[in-house]
Formats: sequence, C-alpha cells, structure tokens
Amino acid sequence: QARWSADRLMALLNLCREHPEWDAVLLCNLRTGHLWGSGLPVSDAIAYLQDQPITPPVADWDVGHFLVLAGTVTGAVNSLVLVCDTYPLFGWQGYHLQSAEAIANALNRGDGVGGGILVFVATTYRAQVEQAAIAQDLQVKIWDNGSPIPAF
Repeated sequence: QARWSADRLMALLNLCREHPEWDAVLLCNLRTGHLWGSGLPVSDAIAYLQDQPITPPVADWDVGHFLVLAGTVTGAVNSLVLVCDTYPLFGWQGYHLQSAEAIANALNRGDGVGGGILVFVATTYRAQVEQAAIAQDLQVKIWDNGSPIPAF
C-alpha cells in the first residue's frame, strides 16, 4: 500500500522488470472511475508516448474493481501501462492502455475504501520482494478492505 503517484507506480513496475526471476503478478484493487476509457485510439496512444497532448476517453464505469498490471509500453518520452481486465469486452480482449497517473489516482480511490496492489510471487522471493518494496517507500502489510471478518 502507499499514497500512489505515477512515479511510485512506475518504480514498482521497474522493480519487477529488473527482477524477472520473481515472475511477479501485480493485482490491483482500484476505483475504475479514475481510469481512462478502454477504447484509447492507437493514434492517441502514440501521441501520448511522444508527449503530445491528448484527450483520453472517459472511464467505462465507476466501481471498485480488480485488474492486473501486465506490462508497459515505452515511447520516446512517456510510458503507458498495459492492464489486463477481468472483462474481455474492454479494450483488446481485456487488455487496454492506461497512464501511470490514471492508475495511481484509481489506486488512491477517493471513496474511503482502501485500494492497493497485491504482489504475488513465489514464497522463495518473499523477503527479497518485501525489502525492495519497503525501500521504495511502500507499506507491506495485511490488507484490510473493511469487510467483516467472520468468527470461526
């Protein structure tokens, strides 16, 4: 967890890219209303990567949601984050491009519910990943989304 910014998000993505042995899966809990719409035209994606101004499409919906950060597309100046949505009707069979700023805003949610990124790695890498995350000023802790915990 963190107070997300584009830089902090890209630092986490770069950390995972620098450690391919982790084979990390980054599962986000976010608020979709802060994302760009999934129908970003290719011409706008190219323009954004070259630091030209664009008007991204409005969000497809505004709910709490899970999606996976699947990689980045790096251009001459900027980068875009490739996300994999659980709904294949968005983007290209569930894949679409987002700015790091939009994802950071979506992770911060603004609706009083905690968002964040769950980092899935093999247990062997747990300590290494935790140390690296803490060095990036991320909080490593049990995630409480406010759901009641049943008594057993």
